[in-house]
Amino acid sequence: ERLVAELARSGGFGLRAEVPVPFATTPERPVSPWPGDAASYAAWLAAEQTLFAAAGSGGAGAPAAYVPSRADVGLVAVSPGPEAGSLTSVALRLSAAEGLEVGEDDLSPGLRDDPVYGTPALYLVPKVDREARVRAFFAANAGLTLWLVADGQALLPARLPGKPGLAITFPMHGGTPSEARQRAAAFAERLALGRHPSPVKVELLSRPSVIDPGDAVCRALVRTGPAAEPFLEALAAKDPAFAPLVEQLRDGILKTRTE
Repeated sequence: ERLVAELARSGGFGLRAEVPVPFATTPERPVSPWPGDAASYAAWLAAEQTLFAAAGSGGAGAPAAYVPSRADVGLVAVSPGPEAGSLTSVALRLSAAEGLEVGEDDLSPGLRDDPVYGTPALYLVPKVDREARVRAFFAANAGLTLWLVADGQALLPARLPGKPGLAITFPMHGGTPSEARQRAAAFAERLALGRHPSPVKVELLSRPSVIDPGDAVCRALVRTGPAAEPFLEALAAKDPAFAPLVEQLRDGILKTRTE
């Protein structure tokens, strides 16, 4: 079950801009992504949180997946961790107005201490020939907080400066700098796996029985008759993969009795 859960993960990641309460733009925060006033934002957020809670955050076992009421913004579940604090969900841009999105095809993860604070961090830099795309994405979201999103969850936040460069660092927390660097390394390793090269669907398949009903042991069980039935039933209860074989053998026993 753990293997199936791991293989079913997308393996991909992307960056999404947080949508805060609308604010007056400044050189440090030149972009306010909400296309309205504070009252409309508050009304939308309250309604969206109700939808989000009703869907159980869209997680496993939820009655229905959360569907945002707008195509451009919506809530995303936040993965528990020291970087996220007490947040359980965050409002993010689901698609950029300019049609720009960046992810594992555009960025490579690495390790580097934050250049401003000197704290351990996960470091994302553009891949070859992706600099222009990454620069345009950062310019469109200058001054906003970006979230690293993977497998449907927001993992880590980082604030873009008003005049961003070509890289972004996600500061990591830990009991010690060494622990923080270990956490950053674990995130970098996870993100470096990338997506499967083609769409993959993972599901558990029933294991076929490798025993033929005509096998000598099976024929002996049929000849044994009703006395073998309790043992056959116990076998099917222990391993459902044997259920079809057991049913055939029971039919054989019944046919033998009627003959």
